[in-house]
Amino acid sequence: MTLSDVIETLVVAANLGMFLLIVLTVAERLRDGWRSVELQVQDVIFRREQAEKDQSHYDEALSDERKKVADLDQQIARARSELESLEMRHAETDLPFIYTATPIEGVDPRFPPWRLVVHNPQLGQRAMQLSDAAYQWNEGRYYEVPAPTHAAARAHLERLLPPQDSFFVRIVDDERSGVA
Repeated sequence: MTLSDVIETLVVAANLGMFLLIVLTVAERLRDGWRSVELQVQDVIFRREQAEKDQSHYDEALSDERKKVADLDQQIARARSELESLEMRHAETDLPFIYTATPIEGVDPRFPPWRLVVHNPQLGQRAMQLSDAAYQWNEGRYYEVPAPTHAAARAHLERLLPPQDSFFVRIVDDERSGVA
């Protein structure tokens, strides 16, 4: 064996060594890449399962909300029909004798209410029967007016129902009145 044979053998051995190093490096990178792909696949599977669970929860919640909306729609329909029946009953029924009205324009609701009664004999004489609403003007219609004093309450009501139109306003002295 000559020196050139030894060198040739060493070169072949070095090439084989480098080839083995390259193969081992590629194999290690393939193994790392495979692990990375497996982790990504597991992550995708986990996310898909989580999305399916979330979707089922969302579907259940949506179903519950749709039931609630349907119940509310039924309540609205019942309320509308009740309102219609009450409006019809109100239109057909005369107001009770002691119906109390409260003017809302130009009053301050923080003040105590003063109970007043308003008479108008001219309007009361026009009533054909006792059940007519106009007949209540003979007996008087009751109003509760929030005001600092009974004089202020009376003045406010006289602005709405002026004496020159035959309206007569007087204060009611009872326990419901703001009179001390």
